[in-house]
Amino acid sequence: MPNKKYIEKFCLNFIISLIPFSLIIGSFTSNLFLIVLAIYYIFFKFYDERAQIFKEKYFFIFFIFYIYLIFNASLSENFESSMIRSLGYIKFFLFSLFLKFLLENNRIDLKKILFFWFLTLLALCLDLLYQGYFGKNITGYVVQNPLRNSSFFYDELKAASLFVGFAFISFSFNINENKKIIFFLTLFLLSVLVTGERSNLIRFIFLLSILIIFYAKKINLKSLAVALLIFISLSTLYYEKISERYNRTISYSNENIEESLLSIYKNSQYGAHALTAYHIFLDNKLFGVGNKNFRLKCHEYQNFIVEKYNIRTSGCATHPHQFWYEILSEHGIFGLTLLLILFWTIFITRLKKKNLNILNIMALAYLINVFIPILPSGSFFTSYNSTIFWINVAIYITEFKHNINEQYI
Repeated sequence: MPNKKYIEKFCLNFIISLIPFSLIIGSFTSNLFLIVLAIYYIFFKFYDERAQIFKEKYFFIFFIFYIYLIFNASLSENFESSMIRSLGYIKFFLFSLFLKFLLENNRIDLKKILFFWFLTLLALCLDLLYQGYFGKNITGYVVQNPLRNSSFFYDELKAASLFVGFAFISFSFNINENKKIIFFLTLFLLSVLVTGERSNLIRFIFLLSILIIFYAKKINLKSLAVALLIFISLSTLYYEKISERYNRTISYSNENIEESLLSIYKNSQYGAHALTAYHIFLDNKLFGVGNKNFRLKCHEYQNFIVEKYNIRTSGCATHPHQFWYEILSEHGIFGLTLLLILFWTIFITRLKKKNLNILNIMALAYLINVFIPILPSGSFFTSYNSTIFWINVAIYITEFKHNINEQYI
């Protein structure tokens, strides 16, 4: 009979291994996984002294963040909507601390977990390439826009963000096997290209550049050249769709050749979101309109934005599609300042330890990528984006006691 520790480790490995898969299935499944893990962490507190939540140095930072979210929700115009999201956000903090605890105390098999994450990405990658070529994925789902591909996400166009969030940390135990890494990253890059998600393509290339900068000595130039040839060759299969998608301007007008870049951006949906967020911020400078309230408040600004800036589209949506716009409009100067201080504290606290390995480095690179200005993004506080973000936070703040390919700075 397997002992209790073996069963416990198996269950934890199983749940954490399936997190990327749960994100594909939907927010209900991923939230359920995180809630189970968060509750399990609280349970750990009562019988494992090493899992004391209140002794964890990052707990105080997360606790301030959580109290602030509740405070922000209490001031919001739509109290119920904002408070529900804010109260439930505690699961991400507890999960992040729990994952750190498990990693530092060798309570899970990280190598197996990363391998399952890689397999999930590989399955998604192959289906995206299939869908990009045939116009439907293996389940027969046909995309509404032939220039965009979503694979198993179906009507949600966010497949590329899963590669941005998990691809580079999934290879951490195989950094020395650079031929395999280069090959699969080439496939992943192509699949991100095929999704038509321009913003996430830039983010993926940013992370790839970080990997190359830190591990240039380990990268075989011959393998890199072969990978480049493979990428170019495979890209020709999708050339027409890719060319149309990436050459198309962000403007909705087809007669904008003489327009300036600023004018093109202003007349795009993203520009309208930015202008709406800006004016919401001007009217609510200190605390914003409250978490999850941009979607409600933006209706009051639709006509005003169109008339004032003489643009062709309104800026109302569920969120302003950019991290900085979201924080400023929903949390104001106070919220933005506090969040930046807290995130900066997290970054510096771990950096002072200095013994960063490839896992820490690539997780940090992902966190930095979240703060890139201008580039469109999903809402920071949604379950999908928050799960990916706080997994990377957990990996970044973890002080690995075992060598991972002996890569430290």
